Amino acid sequence: LTVRNGTVNIADGAFSNTKATEIILPSSMRRIGVNSFADGNTLKKITLNEGLEYIGARAFYENSALEAVVIPDSVTIIGAGAFSECRALTSVHLGKGITELKDAVFYSCTSLKPIIIPGNVETIGKLAFYNCDEATEIIIEEGVKKIYDEAFRDCDKLASLYIPDSVTQIGKNIIDSCSNIKNIRLGKNIQSIDPYAFPRILSLPTRADFYFAGTKEEWQSLKAGFDGRIHYEHPIMGHSYTNYIYDGNASYCYPGTMTAKCDYETCGLTDTKRDDKNRFALDTVTGLKAT
Repeated sequence: LTVRNGTVNIADGAFSNTKATEIILPSSMRRIGVNSFADGNTLKKITLNEGLEYIGARAFYENSALEAVVIPDSVTIIGAGAFSECRALTSVHLGKGITELKDAVFYSCTSLKPIIIPGNVETIGKLAFYNCDEATEIIIEEGVKKIYDEAFRDCDKLASLYIPDSVTQIGKNIIDSCSNIKNIRLGKNIQSIDPYAFPRILSLPTRADFYFAGTKEEWQSLKAGFDGRIHYEHPIMGHSYTNYIYDGNASYCYPGTMTAKCDYETCGLTDTKRDDKNRFALDTVTGLKAT
């Protein structure tokens, strides 16, 4: 289906339940209305034109065959639930004109991976990426400022979440029920964090680790409601070990070990590994010696 050149607006619900497999919009298009292409089960491809400015709420709701979307830089508004329940959607490119992701915009896009949120997006709305089951990675670029309630809830395969220093506000339950998450990095400029931001994450059997870029005092001033498993003054996610020292415990039968403290002094964790450079061997001339 090719929309006629010169068309500037698609009315609300105009192509709902469409049987088209591909839709091409003309360069004249400026606005896609509410529910314009909702409830389709055959649409696989939509070409959005540069010059398009507005995508209405639930515009592509429950298009079960839609596979990929490229949002042009001219788009400034994507309405709530615009692509919700597009369960075949595997990739989305967000243009440079978008400053806000409305509530539930990619709700239950269960095939979407990875999720990349560019820095021009300042606000991530409630339930924006709820139940994106296949997303193992969510990249939030520097520039994002606010993450609202349950933004990434029920992303079952999500293993880590990096929140940049630009983020100042975090809502509640943002990664609730993400049962496989192990590492969460929190930026140093957070001004407000809901006490229920990570409640069930803390009760997981594997217990996720939090890496806060600020100090312990700065964290406590936020009154976030928990203090367990937090590594303070950690600008990166994870630990770094450089200065390993031989432990002096090699024997004839076993290799020695060496231990290093985490490079971030306030962390306190250590890492011990095998040290094959310090072990004993039997020499036929001199007998037992260190090598």
